[in-house]
Amino acid sequence: MVFAAVLARATGDRAFRLTLPGFFRTLVMRDASRLVGDCTNILPLGLRVGPGATLAGLAREIAEALSHQACPGVAVLREMPRGGQGADSAPVVFTSGLDLDGAQRQLLSPRVGRLFGRAGLERLAGAAGGAGRAGGRAGRRRAAELGSAA
Repeated sequence: MVFAAVLARATGDRAFRLTLPGFFRTLVMRDASRLVGDCTNILPLGLRVGPGATLAGLAREIAEALSHQACPGVAVLREMPRGGQGADSAPVVFTSGLDLDGAQRQLLSPRVGRLFGRAGLERLAGAAGGAGRAGGRAGRRRAAELGSAA
């Protein structure tokens, strides 16, 4: 919810589609508990974050969307162009993958670097790297890597 509000403010886009990852294990098959690993689903969530938007309102929208997570997100994305929505209708994915070594360039687009700048990337990477002095150094290192992709 906070991510959606920050994203709207940082980009100036008030309406966007946010993709939420979720676990799909219990819905996939009868013996899913015997599988190793996760069974991931995505939930495309259309949000409109206006000037009067509240966290409680965003929380209600997200809770309503989560009630539909039994429908595979890939199926929803396939149907979107048929409903008049373009192929790039879910470009933002909420993830905690900022701390994955070597994956930063794939997770964050150059637009992220332009929008948040080096200091913003440092804060994002530092938050992912943990607290304290060691986390700060790791955050600066990751921010430098992220910044070079921008």
